[in-house]
Amino acid sequence: MSVLCYNKGCGQRFDPENNPADGCTYHPGVPVFHDALKGWSCCKRRTTDFSDFLSIVGCTKGPHNKEKPPEPVKPDVTSSGEKKELEDQKPKFNEYIISAPKPQEAICRPSPDEPAVRLQHKVSASLKQALEKLKLTENAEETKEEESDEIKIGTSCKNGGCTKSFEGPASDSDVCLYHAGFPIFHEGMKYWSCCKRKTSDFNTFLSQEGCTKGTHLWRKKDAGKKVVPCRFDWHQTGTQVIISIYAKNAVPELSYVDANSTTLDIHIIFDGEKEFEQKISLWGVSLIYYYVISLHYISFSLNSFIFFNCDVIETNKKNSKFKYFLINFFSFAPCLLTESFVLQVIDVSKSLVNMMAAKIEVAMKKSEAMSWARLDLPPPPAPPKESEKQKSDSEDEDEDEDD
Repeated sequence: MSVLCYNKGCGQRFDPENNPADGCTYHPGVPVFHDALKGWSCCKRRTTDFSDFLSIVGCTKGPHNKEKPPEPVKPDVTSSGEKKELEDQKPKFNEYIISAPKPQEAICRPSPDEPAVRLQHKVSASLKQALEKLKLTENAEETKEEESDEIKIGTSCKNGGCTKSFEGPASDSDVCLYHAGFPIFHEGMKYWSCCKRKTSDFNTFLSQEGCTKGTHLWRKKDAGKKVVPCRFDWHQTGTQVIISIYAKNAVPELSYVDANSTTLDIHIIFDGEKEFEQKISLWGVSLIYYYVISLHYISFSLNSFIFFNCDVIETNKKNSKFKYFLINFFSFAPCLLTESFVLQVIDVSKSLVNMMAAKIEVAMKKSEAMSWARLDLPPPPAPPKESEKQKSDSEDEDEDEDD
């Protein structure tokens, strides 16, 4: 009568009376499943397919085995009293009491009225060569025609974003829709600093309707120099914020950049008679004090939950270390988050203006090596008008009377 062989990897039937010493080919080891690989501990062959694993031929010769291996012993269910005794017998580890750090105090933004410092400039060799070439090609004296005070028909409005042209005296009474800010080109996006409509298409950017109402400006008032807009962009590194102004052949003797820790005043003379002026209120304080306090409250709640509800996983020293890591992480995570809300200003003493033939770079040293969300500080919201305030007060009074 044939019986089943219980050796691992065999599974054949044999006659107990005819059982030679090398009649069975089996695996004396145990199955190993690691990193999606399956195999036996007694041999080196590994496979990712479970069917291939079952068909791996044994690596050891021996007699067949008719004895069935014993089933694993299941733990006995104990009563609540016995459970308490088992908990008392558990090894007790050292408890770590960690207090959450104090919330960081709010930091005030430096005043924009602080004394400004003129940044030192460095002139490149390419700019020096370009200026020398311009001097050689200049004529001795060029007669300048006096500009007439009369505005010619077809003159376009000089306000940014306005597309209207002068068609006669009646055009002076028309409402001008323009952008009071300046154009910004950053990381492929084009937009005005005064509104948040962003686009990647230059024609769409030019056709954006203005966000401010005013009067048309048919002629820029200047004192000998022609004030023109100039395209500029900005980018940042870990320690610097760099503004690139695309003005060709700037005059180093007449150009300057004044700055304090929060504001930047740019004055560039380029291409002979062209002038570019820009004043920027730099990105500054971004500290949200109550948000930081809420982070500490959440951290304290998570610590309490982990400390009092992790007994389920605390079965050995390894899990105890994992619990200690979680308590540490949620205790000090708010500190890492509060560091990203600290004051962000520039160090004027380590800032520099690099003047090149095709552009000018204003390299500003960050006082803190952190990322800036934008270049300029958004203007404060306008206060509500008195008429709107009176209207809201009257509505509140009507609601009280109805009640």
